[in-house]
Amino acid sequence: MHMVNLKGGYTPKELLFAAFDYPFNFLGMEKTFGIVNSLNTKAMEYDKKLGFKEAIRFPGMHCDGGDLVVFEMNKDDCRWIRERVKHETELVS
Repeated sequence: MHMVNLKGGYTPKELLFAAFDYPFNFLGMEKTFGIVNSLNTKAMEYDKKLGFKEAIRFPGMHCDGGDLVVFEMNKDDCRWIRERVKHETELVS
């Protein structure tokens, strides 16, 4: 999975729901992964804010000597699809 926020700041919740709905609900995956160069500190921070957790790190294996960092997120830990389902349930009730 690859997420980018070129402008920084706010990412629309609708976009985040769609980005996580596709692998978790449409494809039925239980876990998704993302790969980041440790030298890209903005991407590292963004992925952590989204809820990804560092799974494994390969020192010096990415471009320019950065670490290749593999992030993971389990479906049960994804707040973006949980919040949408909760919101939709409240609308129906």
